[in-house]
Amino acid sequence: MDKTKRQLKEKIFKSITEGLSLNGFERSKSTFWVRQKTNSIQFIHIHTFSYAYSFRVHLGIRVKNDSFDATALNGPCTRDGWWETKKLFSKKRSLQFSDDLEVINKCAGNIIEYVETVGVPWFDQFKDENELLVNEKSPLGDEEKKLLKDMMNEMANEENLKLSNKVLGIK
Repeated sequence: MDKTKRQLKEKIFKSITEGLSLNGFERSKSTFWVRQKTNSIQFIHIHTFSYAYSFRVHLGIRVKNDSFDATALNGPCTRDGWWETKKLFSKKRSLQFSDDLEVINKCAGNIIEYVETVGVPWFDQFKDENELLVNEKSPLGDEEKKLLKDMMNEMANEENLKLSNKVLGIK
């Protein structure tokens, strides 16, 4: 990634960090924002494309006791460089950026709007972590559900807890 692109990306990320914090998300790594629950971590990951000045936003939930050594992008995500609501006549929201301040602000606003209109409602359906076990829309697989049950029964593996913090950049 060239220096200009990196600087513009960081300007957008600094701008959205404040907006995301209003919904309880904290920046934990350069491209991750997290919101911790008792037994799980809700996260937002923003991918920057190497071939374009553009983003894709991923949402996910990780059980704190997970043994997977990477982040499972198991929730909704935007399309490459844009998103739109499912409403009739909805306009596309661009996730592309340039050195134009108006474009930067629009891109940042569109990311926050995505999190507020798609992300927060999706995360909120799992506010009660039992929903991750029983809801048919749960993003967790069978192994992750077993690990969540272990967490709920206070049988967490300390190494897995450290791994989750490392993977998501939680200190």
